[in-house]
Amino acid sequence: MKRLDMARPLLIEGNSAATVSTLDAKVVVIWPQATRGVKASVYPALKRCDHLVLVEAGEEPRRRWPPTLRQTCERLGLSPSRLPEPLWLSAQWWKEAGTPSELVQALQSELGQGLVSAAKAP
Repeated sequence: MKRLDMARPLLIEGNSAATVSTLDAKVVVIWPQATRGVKASVYPALKRCDHLVLVEAGEEPRRRWPPTLRQTCERLGLSPSRLPEPLWLSAQWWKEAGTPSELVQALQSELGQGLVSAAKAP
């Protein structure tokens, strides 16, 4: 971590980056609507979450919080109201975004240029 240039944005995929308390970074949790389970490794990321991205399922009602996220919050004693207001992505967001650079630009526009660390859940 000491070798990283913190003046430059860096994206770290995975939940373990959120466990490094000395890492001055923003934690983005991406939570899909349809998931079979939740790994315990997401707990620190969720507790430290700066940005929450919820992915809708095509057949589900729009803008419905995933049941697994609600259950995980209950398990952690974390009120969902303490989480950041979510950015919603459609079930086919990767197809709608165009090229990967367009997706990165869209996320930077929504979440800010200071995006440094990301955690993927569950």
